Amino acid sequence: MTTLDRLKATMDRHGWTQHELADYLGVNRSALGNWLTGTREAPSHVVRILDVLSTIEVLDPSLHNIFKPVKKTKDYQVKVTK
Repeated sequence: MTTLDRLKATMDRHGWTQHELADYLGVNRSALGNWLTGTREAPSHVVRILDVLSTIEVLDPSLHNIFKPVKKTKDYQVKVTK
């Protein structure tokens, strides 16, 4: 499965918009849009996040609920919000 397929499958599985998935991944919507159109490749850390989400959903779908959307801080570090 390609990264594009993973991104689309995650959106479909959760009923998320591009904006919601971008918030979840801690990126802006234009970056996600570039990945979805194939203009740019998603960075490796995003691919790993998608892999972890898929693994969690296979092992125990209820565990997905413990993760909250991420936001970027001013210094561009990803921080989990509560």
